[in-house]
Amino acid sequence: MNMKKINLGSWKTNFNLDYTDISTTHQIDQGISLYNYEATLSSISISPVSVTLKVDSTHTKEISEASSRSSREIGLNEYEDSYPITINYKDGTSETTAVFKGITSGDLITNTITIVKLFTPIINDKEIKSVEFFDTVVPID
Repeated sequence: MNMKKINLGSWKTNFNLDYTDISTTHQIDQGISLYNYEATLSSISISPVSVTLKVDSTHTKEISEASSRSSREIGLNEYEDSYPITINYKDGTSETTAVFKGITSGDLITNTITIVKLFTPIINDKEIKSVEFFDTVVPID
Protein backbone atom coordinates (compact mmCIF):
# COMPACT_ATOMS: atom_id res chain seq x y z
CA MET A 1 0.00 0.00 0.00
CA ASN A 2 1.39 3.38 -1.00
CA MET A 3 0.58 6.38 1.23
CA LYS A 4 0.40 9.91 -0.09
CA LYS A 5 0.92 12.93 2.20
CA ILE A 6 -1.93 15.41 1.86
CA ASN A 7 -1.02 17.90 4.59
CA LEU A 8 2.62 18.67 5.37
CA GLY A 9 3.83 20.14 8.64
CA SER A 10 3.44 19.38 12.33
CA TRP A 11 0.14 18.75 14.06
CA LYS A 12 -0.72 19.69 17.64
CA THR A 13 -3.67 18.92 19.87
CA ASN A 14 -4.62 20.03 23.35
CA PHE A 15 -6.90 18.28 25.86
CA ASN A 16 -8.23 20.04 28.93
CA LEU A 17 -7.88 17.55 31.78
CA ASP A 18 -9.56 19.71 34.41
CA TYR A 19 -10.78 16.70 36.42
CA THR A 20 -12.74 17.09 39.65
CA ASP A 21 -13.18 14.07 41.90
CA ILE A 22 -16.82 14.08 43.01
CA SER A 23 -16.68 10.79 44.89
CA THR A 24 -17.51 10.65 48.59
CA THR A 25 -15.36 8.50 50.88
CA HIS A 26 -16.83 7.06 54.08
CA GLN A 27 -14.41 5.77 56.75
CA ILE A 28 -15.94 2.55 58.09
CA ASP A 29 -13.35 0.55 60.08
CA GLN A 30 -15.81 -2.28 60.76
CA GLY A 31 -14.91 -5.93 61.27
CA ILE A 32 -16.28 -8.32 58.63
CA SER A 33 -15.81 -11.90 57.52
CA LEU A 34 -14.75 -12.60 53.93
CA TYR A 35 -14.80 -16.26 52.91
CA ASN A 36 -14.55 -17.19 56.62
CA TYR A 37 -11.48 -14.99 57.20
CA GLU A 38 -11.39 -11.97 59.51
CA ALA A 39 -11.02 -8.60 57.84
CA THR A 40 -11.79 -4.92 58.34
CA LEU A 41 -13.86 -2.92 55.89
CA SER A 42 -11.87 0.29 56.18
CA SER A 43 -13.64 2.55 53.68
CA ILE A 44 -16.24 2.85 50.94
CA SER A 45 -15.92 5.48 48.25
CA ILE A 46 -19.00 6.22 46.13
CA SER A 47 -19.23 8.11 42.86
CA PRO A 48 -21.90 8.11 40.13
CA VAL A 49 -19.92 5.49 38.13
CA SER A 50 -18.33 3.29 40.79
CA VAL A 51 -18.16 2.01 44.35
CA THR A 52 -14.68 1.34 45.77
CA LEU A 53 -14.19 -0.76 48.89
CA LYS A 54 -10.94 -0.99 50.86
CA VAL A 55 -10.51 -4.08 53.02
CA ASP A 56 -7.60 -4.76 55.38
CA SER A 57 -6.74 -8.28 56.50
CA THR A 58 -3.76 -10.38 57.51
CA HIS A 59 -5.50 -13.08 55.42
CA THR A 60 -5.37 -11.14 52.13
CA LYS A 61 -3.79 -14.05 50.23
CA GLU A 62 -6.28 -16.60 51.54
CA ILE A 63 -9.26 -14.31 50.81
CA SER A 64 -8.03 -13.67 47.26
CA GLU A 65 -7.54 -17.41 46.67
CA ALA A 66 -11.00 -18.25 48.07
CA SER A 67 -12.52 -15.55 45.88
CA SER A 68 -10.83 -17.03 42.79
CA ARG A 69 -12.05 -20.54 43.67
CA SER A 70 -15.63 -19.31 44.08
CA SER A 71 -15.68 -17.54 40.70
CA ARG A 72 -17.59 -19.31 37.95
CA GLU A 73 -18.33 -18.43 34.35
CA ILE A 74 -22.01 -17.56 33.89
CA GLY A 75 -21.84 -16.40 30.27
CA LEU A 76 -19.41 -15.78 27.46
CA ASN A 77 -16.55 -13.92 29.18
CA GLU A 78 -18.87 -13.12 32.11
CA TYR A 79 -18.06 -14.27 35.63
CA GLU A 80 -20.14 -14.34 38.76
CA ASP A 81 -19.17 -11.54 41.12
CA SER A 82 -17.13 -13.05 43.95
CA TYR A 83 -17.29 -9.79 45.94
CA PRO A 84 -20.99 -8.87 45.47
CA ILE A 85 -22.39 -5.68 46.93
CA THR A 86 -25.98 -4.52 47.31
CA ILE A 87 -26.87 -0.86 47.09
CA ASN A 88 -30.05 0.04 48.98
CA TYR A 89 -31.71 3.26 47.88
CA LYS A 90 -33.79 5.65 50.00
CA ASP A 91 -36.91 4.83 47.93
CA GLY A 92 -36.76 1.17 49.01
CA THR A 93 -35.28 -0.25 45.79
CA SER A 94 -31.93 -2.01 45.63
CA GLU A 95 -29.48 -3.48 43.19
CA THR A 96 -26.95 -6.27 43.69
CA THR A 97 -23.89 -6.89 41.56
CA ALA A 98 -24.14 -10.34 40.00
CA VAL A 99 -21.64 -10.15 37.14
CA PHE A 100 -18.13 -9.01 37.96
CA LYS A 101 -17.35 -5.65 36.35
CA GLY A 102 -14.44 -3.73 37.74
CA ILE A 103 -11.09 -4.34 39.35
CA THR A 104 -9.94 -6.31 42.38
CA SER A 105 -6.40 -5.99 43.69
CA GLY A 106 -4.85 -7.69 46.70
CA ASP A 107 -1.64 -6.14 48.07
CA LEU A 108 0.23 -8.70 50.17
CA ILE A 109 2.69 -6.11 51.50
CA THR A 110 0.08 -3.76 52.98
CA ASN A 111 -2.54 -6.54 53.51
CA THR A 112 -5.12 -4.48 51.65
CA ILE A 113 -7.72 -5.58 49.12
CA THR A 114 -9.12 -2.87 46.85
CA ILE A 115 -12.39 -3.68 45.10
CA VAL A 116 -13.74 -1.31 42.44
CA LYS A 117 -17.28 -1.91 41.12
CA LEU A 118 -18.19 -0.09 37.91
CA PHE A 119 -21.81 0.83 37.17
CA THR A 120 -23.50 1.54 33.84
CA PRO A 121 -25.82 3.26 33.70
CA ILE A 122 -24.59 5.60 36.39
CA ILE A 123 -25.94 5.26 39.93
CA ASN A 124 -27.66 8.03 41.84
CA ASP A 125 -25.05 8.28 44.58
CA LYS A 126 -27.04 10.97 46.45
CA GLU A 127 -29.98 8.57 46.96
CA ILE A 128 -28.06 5.67 48.54
CA LYS A 129 -29.31 4.67 51.99
CA SER A 130 -26.85 1.82 52.66
CA VAL A 131 -24.37 -0.58 51.09
CA GLU A 132 -24.29 -4.30 51.96
CA PHE A 133 -21.07 -6.27 51.65
CA PHE A 134 -20.75 -9.86 52.95
CA ASP A 135 -23.62 -9.58 55.45
CA THR A 136 -22.40 -6.19 56.68
CA VAL A 137 -24.78 -3.24 56.19
CA VAL A 138 -23.11 0.15 56.08
CA PRO A 139 -25.45 3.16 56.37
CA ILE A 140 -24.54 6.02 54.05
CA ASP A 141 -25.48 9.46 55.32
